Amino acid sequence: MIFELSEYYNSQAEAWQALENDEPCHPPMFFNEWVTHQYLTDKTARVEKFEI
Repeated sequence: MIFELSEYYNSQAEAWQALENDEPCHPPMFFNEWVTHQYLTDKTARVEKFEI
């Protein structure tokens, strides 16, 4: 599942804190669905994968 935040955060810790605080984010999507909607042009963009 992809949980895409609505805002930009300066650090990974800030992003995790935003998730814990229920900050606005886009509805979660399965990766295979999410990737079809992406047109990434930012060469520094990162996707983090973790096991639950």
